[in-house]
Amino acid sequence: MSSNVLPFTPRSNATDAPERATPATVTRAVYTVAEVAELLSLSTGSTYALVRKGDIPAMKLGGRWVIPVRRFETWLDNLPTASVADVEHELAALDRAAGRRSASNGA
Repeated sequence: MSSNVLPFTPRSNATDAPERATPATVTRAVYTVAEVAELLSLSTGSTYALVRKGDIPAMKLGGRWVIPVRRFETWLDNLPTASVADVEHELAALDRAAGRRSASNGA
């Protein structure tokens, strides 16, 4: 009876291996909402809300939202930066609001 199994002949060394083309680097065109949420350290729900409002540049592709990488990076680069005065103003507003809450609670 003859066998259908072919004998395996191992290569003597790696230099005998044929040259293989290196795979092309794939550059992504879009992020998912979950990926952008992670990049911005936001919850997925908050990120979806910003996408729906149009604050984060996105488009609906089929039934899902995608964020084009270049538009997102441009948007991120063009966000205004906060000055020390802006931060101090926000902290003072938070302190005033906390003071109002404690006064209204009778504390």
